Amino acid sequence: MKLKYYFFSFLIFFINIIILLNCFANENIINSDKLRHYSINKAFISDEFNNESVVFSITLKKIFCKTIFTNVDKQATIHHIWYYKDNLIKEKQLLISPKKYSINSEICLRETDKGPWRVEVLDEERRMLKILRFSVID
Repeated sequence: MKLKYYFFSFLIFFINIIILLNCFANENIINSDKLRHYSINKAFISDEFNNESVVFSITLKKIFCKTIFTNVDKQATIHHIWYYKDNLIKEKQLLISPKKYSINSEICLRETDKGPWRVEVLDEERRMLKILRFSVID
């Protein structure tokens, strides 16, 4: 009888340990509070972005999305998803880590790309962190 009691006690203890470890493993390490800076830019020069805006000329040919995170504990995946007039154009998976907490993606513009755009910034579980909206004009 005591053996049965010890076995079930150990089993319950072991299951609790597994549940506890699983909670820590699935902890959301990246959330919107850790997103320090985000912008759409028309120029990228040696890891510095210039000319943040919400309206861009089609003559630029290229636009950048930059996101900077703070207090990154470990490596994680961030998604930049580019939409033009609510149609998916590009999805870019980017890695951040304690050493690389600033990431960017880009889109090349064509003459037909005038109009409303948005970039959705998602965490590795595809939860929304931020939506950046901008327009491309003549």
